[in-house]
Amino acid sequence: MTQTPLTRALAGVFTTVLLGAAAPALAVGNGPDIVCPRAMAVEASGTILVTGGCSTLAPVTVLRIDPVTGDRTILTGGLVGTGPALDVPMGIAVDGDGHVLVLDAFSRSVIRVDPLTGDRTILIDDDPSRGARLLTPISIAVAPSGDVLVGDGGQIATRPPLPPVDVFRALIRVPHDFLHRETASGGGFFGSKVGEGPTLLYPDGLAVMPDGTIVIVSGRGSTKRGVMQVDPVTGNRKLLAAPRKGSGPVLRNPFAIAVEAAGTLVILERGIFRLDPATLVRTVVADDTRGSGPFVGGWAIAVEADGSLLALTSTAVLRVDPVTGDRTVLSGTAP
Repeated sequence: MTQTPLTRALAGVFTTVLLGAAAPALAVGNGPDIVCPRAMAVEASGTILVTGGCSTLAPVTVLRIDPVTGDRTILTGGLVGTGPALDVPMGIAVDGDGHVLVLDAFSRSVIRVDPLTGDRTILIDDDPSRGARLLTPISIAVAPSGDVLVGDGGQIATRPPLPPVDVFRALIRVPHDFLHRETASGGGFFGSKVGEGPTLLYPDGLAVMPDGTIVIVSGRGSTKRGVMQVDPVTGNRKLLAAPRKGSGPVLRNPFAIAVEAAGTLVILERGIFRLDPATLVRTVVADDTRGSGPFVGGWAIAVEADGSLLALTSTAVLRVDPVTGDRTVLSGTAP
């Protein structure tokens, strides 16, 4: 029978009367809601930082989350802190001195945030005279040396009569004196200027291993998507995982990456995979077939000091048991 708006409404009333209204989503922690999140980092104290906000009702801020209670406070943004505004915070990291670094795609800059006052200053900008350009900055990490690494998605350049081509997709290094920017890997047409190896495409996720080796989730949505290792000295790239590289569950849409204490990599997509960079074997940590709790997927992944995993969804931070894959809401509203 074809349903009309009336029959659908009556069916809804009937279902509500018999089964009761749907239970409200689980919410954990007090403070501003997690809205339009994009990036996450963990401070040395264990507190969690999340960038978010996308409207006048939910201004762009960095939230600081208590890892025990899940309570959320604004570290910077909105009415907290002085300095340049945050517009499109695509990435966040913490340097060795405890300063918070926010990668802002709109201003093409890295903004340093005072962890006590929330005051903001521009640490790295896109001044062409200072070296490699920040064109579409996507991801950020801090190397053990203190150098800042930025994954840049490049731009579309048109050179008539040739069709538009993708250029300058690169890994940018800013030495810890912050006086100039240099291309660490990629950077030319189709990411081939610095270093040898597979093409560098859209470096959505970026992390650094204890020995300084860089790992990147690259090419989301592309047939060349995968996980790449970059030599920090030569810029040479090596593919660690792809749809036809390595063994284990298929990589469909990898989005973020983090490094565990043992040197294994954890990759966030529609679930969490663990990748052994030595054997190239992937295993499932958590997804809809392994572990219990809210659906895991989303925007960012991080590792806590005790080895627990954190996954940032559109409305919450989930804590994930690295052994069982069980998931609980640490802060926010369950997805």
